[in-house]
Amino acid sequence: MDNNAKTSGSAMNALAGTKTLKNLGTAFDDEAKAYALYNLFSAAAYDEGYPNAASLFTNIAENEIQHAALWLGYMDGIGTTPENLRVAAANEREDAQTYLEMARTADDEGFSEIAEKFRLTSAVETGHENTYNQMIAEIEQGKDYGDACTHWRCTNCGFEADGNVRPERCPLCSYPGAYFRVENA
Repeated sequence: MDNNAKTSGSAMNALAGTKTLKNLGTAFDDEAKAYALYNLFSAAAYDEGYPNAASLFTNIAENEIQHAALWLGYMDGIGTTPENLRVAAANEREDAQTYLEMARTADDEGFSEIAEKFRLTSAVETGHENTYNQMIAEIEQGKDYGDACTHWRCTNCGFEADGNVRPERCPLCSYPGAYFRVENA
């Protein structure tokens, strides 16, 4: 994702308190929501046997996420990886609390099944927060993610490797190590 709209600190300061900054936030939220929604629509269309409609939803979703990146860039919303991990951990912590509040409301209104799903989702969000915090600690210690039993897969060519650090470069396709993801072996 190319983020060409990165503003300077002084430009961001100039936006502080303006309606334009509020509008940028609204534009980001709307585009990010459209991205998620259109991907869900794509999956439904594919399941229903409409591959052309699925492809259309996916293609337009990709446009929407680029729009979201543009607006987020103007708000200096993408930092370094450690900064982004901290923001993500805080978001997950807030989401976990929000889901617990939603569960209480659903219980009060007699929707016990929905309340339980909210509680389960809260637990998942807490797990996400913990995973982000673990990654922060690994980076701060100068380590990469994983242990000796970690199974890595190159997302470009599918090459697999085991070890406590991801490969620096894929031995098969020569893509950088950033293309390796942890696989559940």
